[in-house]
Amino acid sequence: MKRHLLQMATILVFGITWLMIYDFTSRMGMDSPRTMSFVPPTQKYPWLFLPWTGIVYFFGGFLSVILPFFWNWSRRNFFFVIASNAIASGIAFITYVLYPLKIVRPHFQGSDFGLHLMRIFTSWDGTTNCFPSFHAIFAVLCALLITRHHLPKILKYSFWILAISVCCATVTVGQHYVMDVPAGIFTAIFAFYLSRWLLDRQESRLTRISRF
Repeated sequence: MKRHLLQMATILVFGITWLMIYDFTSRMGMDSPRTMSFVPPTQKYPWLFLPWTGIVYFFGGFLSVILPFFWNWSRRNFFFVIASNAIASGIAFITYVLYPLKIVRPHFQGSDFGLHLMRIFTSWDGTTNCFPSFHAIFAVLCALLITRHHLPKILKYSFWILAISVCCATVTVGQHYVMDVPAGIFTAIFAFYLSRWLLDRQESRLTRISRF
């Protein structure tokens, strides 16, 4: 029971810290003269704007963050999830500071449910913090962290379909440039394997120490 409470507290502290840093880098990007911007893909290709994918972007992004913990609640796996998210987030935040990028969003006006969700999301999320995409990072990390377990193939395919859908939705709702997506995917993969290597190395070190 104590371990469960500690892990839930860790998630809470991590989440609050993440939101504070995200807001800080977002505000910094808005005020920086170095902030870059390009022609949004949905402006260049209006047919690319698909309001209904706001449902995928909103709920898929939320699920991508919380689902890995349900399949990785044991002590070692839990810290693997935290380490992967921390490393990926660190890389993204540093990139936001060094290479700030913003995007001009489409007008989320209309009665479509996807548009309604996007109005809620953008009411607190700024137009910066684009490269890499955090939605792509969390979606791919979610798939990697869950599908490494022994699961039915259909379930593994489902998580990768979710990841691909979220990555596509980041562009089709006008939140990101296309290049933000592969940057997020690469960041997630790098963070996943670096975290696994670090934890394996730490375990090997503790095993050697325990033998003496």
